[in-house]
Amino acid sequence: MIKDFVSKKPALFIFNILLSVVSMGSSAIGSVIFAYSFNALNQRNLAKFVQMNFLFFAFSILSDVTTYLFCVYSKKMIQNYNHDLRYHYIQSLIKKTNFSEIDVNKHINALTNDLLLLSEKYLWGFLKMVNAVFKIGFSIFALFTFHWSLVLASMFFAALMLTAPEFFNKRLTKVTEDISLSNQKLISTLNDWLGGLYDLSWSQVTNKLWSIISPKATELEDSYIEEAKINSFVGEWSNIISNISTVSLTILASILYFNGLVPFGIVVNIGSFIFSIFTGLVTISNNIATHISGKPISKKYQEILYTVDNRRIEKNILLPDMSVKLCANNLSYRYKDKIIKYPDFNIKQGDKVALVGPSGVGKTTLINILSGELSDYSGEFTLNGQEIKDISLNSLHHLIGIVPQHSHLFRTTIAENVLLFDETLEDKLPDALNEVNLSAVVGNLQHGIDTVVGPNDEKLSGGELQRISLARALIRNKEFLIIDEGTSALDESNARDIVRRLLNKKSITLLMIAHTSDRKLLSEFDQIIQLS
Repeated sequence: MIKDFVSKKPALFIFNILLSVVSMGSSAIGSVIFAYSFNALNQRNLAKFVQMNFLFFAFSILSDVTTYLFCVYSKKMIQNYNHDLRYHYIQSLIKKTNFSEIDVNKHINALTNDLLLLSEKYLWGFLKMVNAVFKIGFSIFALFTFHWSLVLASMFFAALMLTAPEFFNKRLTKVTEDISLSNQKLISTLNDWLGGLYDLSWSQVTNKLWSIISPKATELEDSYIEEAKINSFVGEWSNIISNISTVSLTILASILYFNGLVPFGIVVNIGSFIFSIFTGLVTISNNIATHISGKPISKKYQEILYTVDNRRIEKNILLPDMSVKLCANNLSYRYKDKIIKYPDFNIKQGDKVALVGPSGVGKTTLINILSGELSDYSGEFTLNGQEIKDISLNSLHHLIGIVPQHSHLFRTTIAENVLLFDETLEDKLPDALNEVNLSAVVGNLQHGIDTVVGPNDEKLSGGELQRISLARALIRNKEFLIIDEGTSALDESNARDIVRRLLNKKSITLLMIAHTSDRKLLSEFDQIIQLS
């Protein structure tokens, strides 16, 4: 993923590298100047001492400014990449073949919490380590200009400092996975139970709500605490090594000075070099830990974004524009605990067919097979002479319109809920609303078709919300319309009226899961497929 991260914005990455070089180089040069300034003081040359301190100050300011810019543009690079990841994640989600099995909570977690972990642990950790490498490199080079033994001693202590994260590799990986999973569970629980506050209040059990949410919240909190323990231990180990190295290198510099091998200024200012090297090492040490802990999230994103949906590619048959002809022969579908067998049937262009039967006999399963969501059926099930499992999803969606039993109403206007971004259908909107008996209802709202609605909206009844979903399908003039109990929330009068209007549309083929016991209405269908 790091390679992909860098390749997305190579110019910005190079700019950040240049900022890091200038920042860390300026800091090292400033420290060298400051060290030599004490030689001038030791020689009682106050003017030179002051001049060198002003020069040290100038390099320090340059280092601070470029460090600030490095942080800003690094975060900009990360956020640009996050935006790109979100886009590709949504695109990969759109390509799923079975939308009915999508776990919304899982994807919300991936696009929020997981992306935050990826940014702060994996990507930002990588950029901070890059910066720290330059910081250490310039500081070691500066020490080398004084004496090689200082460099060897620094490298010895650096090796000690960088060992700690490796010992915690597995624990860091696991704790990040635990945080992601715990957060997903908490989101799922919150969505589930907070969405039912109305029902809980009428049952007088809202006081039990926290007892449901608390265990999931505690699980997430415990995962964060475990992560803090590991990171704190790694950090303290680095601090101990840093303190030992400071004392050791100061003693070494003093010995070198008394032997005339380094200037007096290096003894006075050795702490600055040590601080620079070991803050860089601490940064690398800590971010090796966070980088390791971010790998599971990186791996998960790579699997999601770069896994090819082979089943979708195989479904490459396109349907030409022609009359609808649907044939089922020995059709069945196997679940783990049962097999659903369907009677043989044929549906031709313009037929109005009712699919009836008690709950659980396979009505919705048949719709899912026909819509391409389920392809592992047995027997023959052809549409216009082609096996449905082999037809491309785009081709199926072009031909078929489906009104599910439970449609989603988006938090937007009534007009947009029907049009769904297709402004070319705007002229057909009044007729579509009229066909589902919504014209008068919408006309009585203060903002008409511009009224904002959403799931469980109080402005409209459940039946009226369902009619918006039905209008969404009708306005697109699909040749083959499937209604999966899409009138279940309507009162009997409206349901009968809307169904009759659909039956009178000679051009469309209609397959309707009928929940009605209105035998007279059922008798108006061309065919009734009875499931049992």
